Amino acid sequence: MPFPPPGKDLLAYAAAENAASPLRPWLEMLHSTAQSCLERWSLVWTGEWLRQGAASYVLACRRPGGTPAILKLTPDVHRAREEATALSAWEGIGAAPLLAEFFDENGAALLIGRIDPGRALQPLDDPAVRQIARCIRLLHRVPAIAICRPLPSGHQRLIGFMQANACHIDSLSLRMRQGHSKITALAEAIGCAQRPQNQAVLLLAIFTLEIFLSITKS
Repeated sequence: MPFPPPGKDLLAYAAAENAASPLRPWLEMLHSTAQSCLERWSLVWTGEWLRQGAASYVLACRRPGGTPAILKLTPDVHRAREEATALSAWEGIGAAPLLAEFFDENGAALLIGRIDPGRALQPLDDPAVRQIARCIRLLHRVPAIAICRPLPSGHQRLIGFMQANACHIDSLSLRMRQGHSKITALAEAIGCAQRPQNQAVLLLAIFTLEIFLSITKS
């Protein structure tokens, strides 16, 4: 059974890059890289087709014994190392656990424990809200000073996101172009409102992503 294709936005990025870009050979080797990772960690692809990201490729897998996991492949080794650092700091408490990692000059592979989706929140769903609050408290338990290497702030990530995508705006889908404009305004607002904090804590990038997605849908 063939693996799912990469996401349309990732393909658009690759098409906009010049011939010397490392993204193109990474895409050409993507399925063989995925197969080698499955063999390296004794994984079985479930056959499920997951929604693909704009800068990564993911497969739903099962580990020996049947536990679910997500195999994430990306050409951005630097960002993958940051993600691995953050997930390792949380140790699976309040966040998905990092099960394995692999980096080389051609890209990165992360094996992450899969979290099953829950049900949608309903108005005045207090038990669900309390559960979310508990999860956020767990994520806030790790002070940034405890991390073994520096990670960029949320505002720095937003600025970096915009700078990295500046040359790709014309090749993005309409939804992504609209989202880029909104996240630009969000970054400017955050920059104006930033205040020194008494304690810096490590925050999961997925929350920033979820906020971004909710903005683009509004």
